[in-house]
Amino acid sequence: MGARYLKAEEAVIRKYYPTSRRWEILALIPGRTWVEIGVKARRMGIHRNKDAKGDSIREGRRQLNNTYSDAENERLDMIYPTATHAEPLDARPNRTLKSIFSHARRRRRHRLKEAKARHVKVGREREEYNGI
Repeated sequence: MGARYLKAEEAVIRKYYPTSRRWEILALIPGRTWVEIGVKARRMGIHRNKDAKGDSIREGRRQLNNTYSDAENERLDMIYPTATHAEPLDARPNRTLKSIFSHARRRRRHRLKEAKARHVKVGREREEYNGI
């Protein structure tokens, strides 16, 4: 699992996990996958009701697919080709890197080779700095 859960995220799981649709819960807890949320809920002793279990994850994906605003799309188009991994994440702290990359692919945006090489170099410098 990723980072520790915030109290607010745990409160959302307590309140909404038993009865709400998947896409609603995913929208309330950005940056977490459905599997992560399910594991956390089970550890908290929370289970889904029979009515809630029947909702479709495809329906949720359709709801969440177009959640990037026009301003976010414009900014992504501008910075993505030359950006390292950290730059799109800094611009959108509520998004995951996987989400940003898949959205860019859907918009047919690609990173330049120089940007990819720069990312590897920056990553290695960070490892050396951290003593890894």
